[in-house]
Amino acid sequence: ADDDDDEEEEDDDSRETVIVGFYHYCRPRWTAEGVEATVAWAGALARLHGLKGRVRVACEGVNATLSGRADETRLFVETLRSSDAAWTSVDFKVEACDRAGAWRSLQVWRANEICGLGC
Repeated sequence: ADDDDDEEEEDDDSRETVIVGFYHYCRPRWTAEGVEATVAWAGALARLHGLKGRVRVACEGVNATLSGRADETRLFVETLRSSDAAWTSVDFKVEACDRAGAWRSLQVWRANEICGLGC
């Protein structure tokens, strides 16, 4: 019976909504073509895993805040980390959030910088 309880617990955890935020600084800086390729790739990967949120891509890297199911978010992060050695050092901040606090749409775009000052 304990095994069944563990499986139910895992199923509940996988349906939990989480939010993940991260910065990825690339060295050397990406070319314009590299930025466009990353915009397309990051958007496709987020859509594949049903994630919503905002992803800014610039020549110096990526700034993202996304939300979705815990299991899909975990797979998204694992895919990034396994794609290139540069992603292994990224500090992905993952926190539980309620569905009301989750992003409702996905925006992925090329930006002039990954941290806009809002001026």
